[in-house]
Amino acid sequence: MPKFFLTYPNGETVTLDDFFDIKRTIDRKGNPTILHYQIDGVNAFVDFSTGRFYINELCICPADEDGVLLTNKKVEYRPVWFRRWYRTFDQRGGEIDARWIIFLGWQFTENGRNHKRMMQIHQDGTVGIG
Repeated sequence: MPKFFLTYPNGETVTLDDFFDIKRTIDRKGNPTILHYQIDGVNAFVDFSTGRFYINELCICPADEDGVLLTNKKVEYRPVWFRRWYRTFDQRGGEIDARWIIFLGWQFTENGRNHKRMMQIHQDGTVGIG
């Protein structure tokens, strides 16, 4: 069963079973310092204080297209998260398969330019960063 965890600056961690509770919790408590997702062997989180991504304890530091690191900047990393469904149909219009991908990440604006990086966690446990 997937679980989401929101960690706040005071050290409080909120555990959520429902993807849609993330927004309700952030609306009520404010932006977390960490958004953590755990499912079947995948332990992934975004650290909003540094902008770094972690997948099963492997740290990834996103960069922009010029190779400049976008982590550890003195900016406000704003949380971004959503779920996207992909459906496959046969020629008669019947649904064959439905799979989801969870996107977790951040965005910030610097010198009038918006930067955004996302981690994709697929239902089969594979993970991508973009």
